[in-house]
Amino acid sequence: PVIFIHGMLDGPAALVRMREQFVERNIQVLVPVRPGYGQSSPAEPDRCIDILEVDLRELLDRKGIRRPAMLSNMGGGLFAHTLASRLGPLVSGLVAVSGNAPVTRLSQLTRMAPRQRVVAYTARFAPALLPTVLRAGIAQIDGREVQDFMSALFKPGTHEYAMIRQLGIANLMHSGFRFSVEQGHTGFATDSHLVVRDWSPGIAQLDSQVIYLHGQLDPVVPADSLVAAMQGRENVEVRVIDDAGQLLIYERPDLVISALEEIFARRDATVG
Repeated sequence: PVIFIHGMLDGPAALVRMREQFVERNIQVLVPVRPGYGQSSPAEPDRCIDILEVDLRELLDRKGIRRPAMLSNMGGGLFAHTLASRLGPLVSGLVAVSGNAPVTRLSQLTRMAPRQRVVAYTARFAPALLPTVLRAGIAQIDGREVQDFMSALFKPGTHEYAMIRQLGIANLMHSGFRFSVEQGHTGFATDSHLVVRDWSPGIAQLDSQVIYLHGQLDPVVPADSLVAAMQGRENVEVRVIDDAGQLLIYERPDLVISALEEIFARRDATVG
């Protein structure tokens, strides 16, 4: 079993493309919807991780799920890494794809792509204005046509824009985005509040295996900043993929599956 913690940009959309690979490898994926997204409970910035932890503990107990792997995409990485730390031996490890790093220096924000940088600065220094900024951004991104959505999300000429066209995933990502904003901007506001801060204390106790898969071309979280943030954590490995960007989970699902199978193999060896 795998617990998938979705991000804020495209929700669970990436899993649709990986469905056949999961079936072939007998991997069952459970997708708890985070507070503020889809039809889940409302977002509470100071309690969203606590709420998700309670839900996950109940899910594992009721379903009799033993030591699942965790998988996250993009903004879900903060939540998955923190939850894996809290759940401890109840989970066997984590694969975080295109995840974010704890923000320990303001220089990390200055290297973000322009759209994300505006949101990050607002969340950090003018949180009262964040709802207005997010509502405007959602309105701009969520155009009537999928082409409008693509162009607003990633500028033509970028690696991500080219990948969306090449893989034919514009409609899929758009449906995932609609899921993410079903409750408006609230999920985004909660995530933005958390990701611009130093959340490293929340993962200090994690001792299970963590594999970060990160594209060298990621425009939001520079790969070297993630490597630096995880340096010295013996249980964490950051694997940088030279020819991939933020949409790594769509570009290289084979690497995601392989990393999950490493987590399973280590779990089974420990049990044995």
